[in-house]
Order: sequence, then C-alpha cells, then structure tokens
Amino acid sequence: MFKLEINKSIIKVVEREPIASGGSKIYSVDFLFDGEWDGLIKTAVFKAGDSVVEVLLEESPIELPFEVLGSENVGKALWVGVLGSDESGIKLPAIWNQLGVIRAGTEHGKKAKKAEADVLAKVYGLAKDAQASAVSAEKYADESAAAAQAAESNSASARLYAETTAELASGILKVDIKAEQTDLGAKITVTDRTGAENTVNITPMGNANTVFANALRGNASGALIRLDDVSPIEHSVGVKLSGEGDLSAARLYRYGKNLFDNSAEKIAEIDFLPGKMGQAVVLPAGRYTVSARGETSSDYIYTYLRAQSGGRKDPISGNKNIVTNGGTNYAVYEVEEGDVLYIYNGSGSSTVQGNTAAIFAKYDIQIEVGEKSTTFEEYIAPSEHAVSEDGAVEGVTSLSPAMTLMTDATGATINCTYNRDINKAFEAITNAIISMGGNI
Repeated sequence: MFKLEINKSIIKVVEREPIASGGSKIYSVDFLFDGEWDGLIKTAVFKAGDSVVEVLLEESPIELPFEVLGSENVGKALWVGVLGSDESGIKLPAIWNQLGVIRAGTEHGKKAKKAEADVLAKVYGLAKDAQASAVSAEKYADESAAAAQAAESNSASARLYAETTAELASGILKVDIKAEQTDLGAKITVTDRTGAENTVNITPMGNANTVFANALRGNASGALIRLDDVSPIEHSVGVKLSGEGDLSAARLYRYGKNLFDNSAEKIAEIDFLPGKMGQAVVLPAGRYTVSARGETSSDYIYTYLRAQSGGRKDPISGNKNIVTNGGTNYAVYEVEEGDVLYIYNGSGSSTVQGNTAAIFAKYDIQIEVGEKSTTFEEYIAPSEHAVSEDGAVEGVTSLSPAMTLMTDATGATINCTYNRDINKAFEAITNAIISMGGNI
C-alpha cells in the first residue's frame, strides 16, 4: 500500500512498495488531507510516461489505476498529484511527488521446446572452438566470422552461444566448459576467474541476457562505486565492506544513477545565501558531475560547493552555472569529506524564481558519480542495508542499467560482485577488436 499525507500543496509519501508493470487491482493508495482541503472536491492524478489518469477521491484508499502500469512505462517514474476544486474551478494544486519507478512484471512466454540433437552437437563443437580461440582476441577476430556463419545455418541457441565465444576469448572467463543434454535443451557449466561454477541452461530461441544471465560476472571495488553495465535481469548483488575496526554500525546505500532528490521537503533557504532557495546535498568524498536542462532564456540553475572550512570550491571542469539563459551546461566537482554541494535557481539578476519541487523538477537536474554528463535518469530513492561486524552486506538487489553504491563508513572500501549486461560486453569486445584492425 501507498500512504500519502497532503499538507496544503505538499504531498509526502510515508509508505510505499515496489511497483510491477501489468498489475491490476493490487496496489492501494491512501490519502490523508490536512484542514486546507476541507470542503474541496479532490481529484488524484497519476502519470507515468505519456499515460495520465484522473481519479475522483470520493473515498480513500483507492486502487492505483492499471492504465499507468502498462509495459510501455517500464523503467519510468510513477508520479502522483492532487487537485482541490470548488464551483469556481481549480483552487489548490498539490506538487507532484514520485511513488517510485515501474519495474518489469513477469509476463507469459512461450513454452520451452526440447532441443534438437543437432543443437547439442553444435554446442559441443562451439565449446571446443571457444577453447581454441581463447589463445587471443586477435585470433578470434579471424575465426568468429566463420563460426557465426556456421551457427546461423543451425539453431538460434547455437548462434547465441557462438557469440559468447567473443567474451571467452577476451579472457574475462576461464575457458573451462562442460556441456550436457537436458530435457529442455542443453546445460553449460562455465568456470570463471574466481573458480566459481556458473550453470547456463540453453533452450532454442533464447534471449542472450536471460540464457547467460549468470555466466558473465563483474567485480568492482572502491569507496564509491558507479556501475553502468548491470544485467537487466534482476539479481542479488554480492557486497562486502573492508576496513579497520567494527563495521556493524555502518550502512550501505544503493541508488540509481541520479543522486539528486528534487522532492519538496528537500528544498529550503540556503543559510549563507540570503533569499536563495535550493537544496544542500551531502555526498561521500569523490568526483561528481552535476548537469541540468534549460528550456527558456530566463532559466538559471547555479551550483556552489562549500568546503568544510566555509570557502567556495570551483569545479575542476565545466561551469558552476549549469543552466544560464536556458543553455545547458555541467560542472565536475572534487568533493572532500565535510564538503556540501548546494544547487539553487534564480534569474540573470540573481532573484529567486521559486522554491517548489515543480520548479526544480522541470530542469532534469542530475548528480552522478564520475566526470561525464550522461542521459538524465529519474531519481530513485536509495535502499539502506545493515553491515555485519565482518563487513558482509545482505539483501542488495540490482538496478539496471546503472546503480551507485556508497557507505557512511569513513575509510571503508566497498567490494561487489554482480551480473553484467552481456549485450554491453559484446559491444565493448566488438569495439576493441575493431580498434585493433579486426573485422566482425
């Protein structure tokens, strides 16, 4: 259930749950209004992507409209707003707030068919070819065209497996493959660099990211981690913190790509900039890129990195005014422990345009780890995870295509293992072979 408290024009989400596409009559939304709404006709508005649905609030709770939960809205934010009106028309509009991001719900698929004998024979042959081609990626570049052509004349499953030889040849996986026939097709066991065995079940006409979801592992370590190649198949992420002392008081946080929360309760007057409304963002030490999108010549968004000592730090690249005269810019900051990043808006004469979440939301403000401005992604509220005394973290699930891991433990290192997006891996290998003069 979703529980919302509406205080005048502010919607506060006090309880939420994950949202799956395709759901119907399974999510309830409860609205609790303050006295400002007494006597008004109340209408709830839900939107996701291009889908917008209104519901007259004659009672509460209500069912979340299924029309906004279609598959076309997977990966998009679900927003809620409320309008209060009387006989004279709209009188009290509440500021939009986000209920969450719609994740892909399970759908019916085709029943698996028993693999033909030639499929299994081809899998065995390709496994042997993979062992031979693992000598070098350069040698694979010469052999892959013939392998792919041969696989094309057989089944789609064999073709998919032929494609994975590129990843094997790159040295990401040890070429130690065992194949056996199953009732649904074939089972491949691949041993990765760590010595862990990963089992892959192959059925004809499979999808690469589904068939090989557990065969391609990624590892990352650091005080702050940004992952851009996470498999779209949701899975558990292995996380462990390392550092000195007892880590049981620490917390691990999993975000999406965008770290900027533009919800109304985050916006307030900046104490050392009188008259300026904005948000103070506290980030772990690291390098971050701040970007935004302007619409008109009167649009301005400013940034201010205040050092712990009280002075101002300039960006190491880009412009601290990330939107000026409607133009789009970015700023890259080196944030140290104790620094605070302020983001606020105004006009050319530095007067305040407004202090509502709606004002900030229109600019598509994004804070992301690294020094490159990428495509805007809606903010996803972080999941918080306890850390055991030895640094182990349980219950972390993946976010695709990108996710960010950070901790409040000073000096700790985050170590994680996750499933990579195999299509992105293929793309990277293809680009690498081409850069060496090979052909695909």
